[in-house]
Amino acid sequence: MVGSNGVHECDVIVVGAGLAGLSAARELLRREPNLKVLVLEAKGRIGGRTLTAPIKVARAAQTHIDLGATWVSHSQKNILDLLNDFHIGTFPQHCDGKAWCQFGLSKPRCYRSLNIIRQVPLREAFDVWWSVRKMQRLVEKVDVNDLFRWEYATELNEISVGQWIRQNTWSRSGQDVLEIATRALYGVEPNRINMLYHLAACKSAGSISELMSDVEGGARALRIEGGAQQIADRLAEEIGSDRIRLHRAVNRIEVDEANGITRVHFFSTDGSDNKVRNLSHPRQFVEELFQGAYVCSQVITAIPPNQCARIDFSPTLPHLKRLAFEASIPGNLIMFVITYETAFWREEGWSGEIISSGRTTKRGEVLPIICTYDYCNSSGSPALVGFISEEYADMSKADRCNAVVQDLMRFFGDRAMLQFLDYQEKDWSLDPFGGGGPCTVMPCGMMNSWHTLREPFLTVHFAGTETATKWIGYMEGAVQSGLRAAHEVLHQLGHHDKVSHTILVRPKFCAAVHVSYKGSSISQITWAQR
Repeated sequence: MVGSNGVHECDVIVVGAGLAGLSAARELLRREPNLKVLVLEAKGRIGGRTLTAPIKVARAAQTHIDLGATWVSHSQKNILDLLNDFHIGTFPQHCDGKAWCQFGLSKPRCYRSLNIIRQVPLREAFDVWWSVRKMQRLVEKVDVNDLFRWEYATELNEISVGQWIRQNTWSRSGQDVLEIATRALYGVEPNRINMLYHLAACKSAGSISELMSDVEGGARALRIEGGAQQIADRLAEEIGSDRIRLHRAVNRIEVDEANGITRVHFFSTDGSDNKVRNLSHPRQFVEELFQGAYVCSQVITAIPPNQCARIDFSPTLPHLKRLAFEASIPGNLIMFVITYETAFWREEGWSGEIISSGRTTKRGEVLPIICTYDYCNSSGSPALVGFISEEYADMSKADRCNAVVQDLMRFFGDRAMLQFLDYQEKDWSLDPFGGGGPCTVMPCGMMNSWHTLREPFLTVHFAGTETATKWIGYMEGAVQSGLRAAHEVLHQLGHHDKVSHTILVRPKFCAAVHVSYKGSSISQITWAQR
């Protein structure tokens, strides 16, 4: 891949070694094995927002648990196909038994499965049911591929999820159910999330119930034997380690409009992660680090939108696309896993599920837990997984652990402390070159630019779960976006017989081939309505 001038040359460069980037690289090589493909990753590991880590469990043993993307659904075809290809098994999420809820300033209450509304007064129960039903009716009207054909899209683009909840509920319980669900989904306060974006995300999963459910077809229906990180590991094995470069942070992409040649500049982050972590513009320090460049025909950026905003593009990105990148808000979920000597909650007939507003009678106090779920592995090692409120982000890990155990005691009693074994957590907002956790979201007024996230620009194509049209924010969305970007590239490189138009073509839209850009020879994919 090294040319006569010493510059690395290849056909396609993929920026980002998460599931989107690795899926794109694998698809390119499966369809056209002779392509010269190179994957550049800024971090020192692959996997993106999947992360499997060791933890102590019962009987003095150790197991591996996910601290990032975890669950898959029966309706997520692309990720299930990968698991099948790699002979990686799944097992059902445990949800049998009674769950706990705490709304407003009330004490924790038990409920069984969907009978949560029976645990609140009838008037408030009706409020919960009616507001969820009303939101679902809006979801049904959304076309993810053409948001603004709907007459109410402009109005919903201007308000936040929090505003809509306050306008369409009249009880504290009704507000809490929807607000807790929103925080758990995005790791962002409802007041900061665009309502139209939320509806589009729900529609991409099928419905609100599918997005929130742990039964068959729901987002939390299945877990992966051995953890989700191994998907990236197996993808990398198939691609080949010689085609993947770690510690390569791309900071500039130049497209020569005259001949379509693209130059991708990077700097090395090897040993520099701590330095770069807190810099809003790490390229200011490029002179102090190792630099390099690659020349290629096509590029796929498979990184979060807020990270795309840190790359200098020449020519400059279109205005709306640049705005979409810059406006993206990273999620700030802190995910934790806690292990115990026994699964005492199961012994008591509890499912392990908690949803909590975290409010108390003490003014200004917010307790840490947003929600928890049973996290015993297929061998039965007792564990719970949960998400922590962003108010606890500045605490130390030890202090957060203590706060979580104390909060669990509100629901499960003293055994939540007495049988404690180990605690691990991941604050995705601290991940260098990351997009937060679980993904980035759009703020109010910005959905008119949202569609540009996935649109190609000259020789550059864009992947990542935020650019998906199915299961946005999930592993399924990442894989779908990677496949789509790969087939865009195959189309542009002239391998038309290798292109799957069921992957490339969006519903109600088709690709118009070989459209010139400013009279140049660059072939563009544009989207024209049929």
